[in-house]
Amino acid sequence: MLKFRHKALSLKCLVLGSFLILSLRLFSLDCFAIVQKKSALIVAGIQINHRENTPTQVLRQPNGEIWVTSEALHAWRIRAPFESAPLAFEGNNYYSLNAIRDLTYEFNSDRQELTIQAQPKSFLLTHTEGTVELGLFTAAGVGTSTALARNLTTQAQAVRLESTWTYDRPEKLSSYRLGDCINKSGNWGRPTRFGGIQWATHFATQPGYITFPLYALRGEAALPSTVDIYVNNNLRTRQEVPTGPFEIVNVPMVTGQGEIQLVVRDYLGRETLITQPYYVSPTLLKKGLHDFSYELGSIRQNFALESASYGPTFASLTHRCCHLIA
Repeated sequence: MLKFRHKALSLKCLVLGSFLILSLRLFSLDCFAIVQKKSALIVAGIQINHRENTPTQVLRQPNGEIWVTSEALHAWRIRAPFESAPLAFEGNNYYSLNAIRDLTYEFNSDRQELTIQAQPKSFLLTHTEGTVELGLFTAAGVGTSTALARNLTTQAQAVRLESTWTYDRPEKLSSYRLGDCINKSGNWGRPTRFGGIQWATHFATQPGYITFPLYALRGEAALPSTVDIYVNNNLRTRQEVPTGPFEIVNVPMVTGQGEIQLVVRDYLGRETLITQPYYVSPTLLKKGLHDFSYELGSIRQNFALESASYGPTFASLTHRCCHLIA
């Protein structure tokens, strides 16, 4: 009798243990399923209408639904469904792609890639703009007018930028301008847009004209010699000179600060080296050259916003010249 009770008790314990193990397993599976059903942020590759985009962080729901932020939609140029309620998750608002009309998507879990197919009406409106320039060329000068065109896809708007008549005088290195101009401010001012008349130097009317002073090197040779000129250790020119004093003008220089070397070598092989620092700047003027700009008119206001907005009367005079004192 005692043995029978012992066996029955052992059988009950075995059944109870098996039940506990099975319950624990089922509980673990339920917990795993609960974890798996939570929303998750993932970084997915993005492909929109067969075009690759920058990988973006998206929110994937347990049912496979994809939610993205309004910033991501704006970067993709897709309209955000602001009429639907966003989902707040970890400090950001997410919008469901299911709420966007004329848009379908598919998420590939193996490749972590989101493929979107969107119709044109799902994208944001693209605002385009461009500039238009008209010109007239005659013997009496050149007339130009530029305008800025905005919103070419919807209601087009045009804003006049500049309208100027220019008459160049290459022999005088100057130009006359009538209309919209920009004054020469000098070293202590700032340029100002204005409408009026301008008379100013225009060195570009003679391409290749050098406005800054060039170096002239002088020396003496006791015997017929060869003169080498180095600028920053680079050979610039080599000339043969006879006995006596010599002068080499218009030495090709590099703008900025540097060092020039003059090497005189006679036919006996004797060398004389002269080294001297130099400074050359395009803002310098050579002897007798003038750089001026005289303007009179009205200050231009709201440029590129309004076509004809002019303010107070404006006058400016700038004049530079170089006179060497012996």
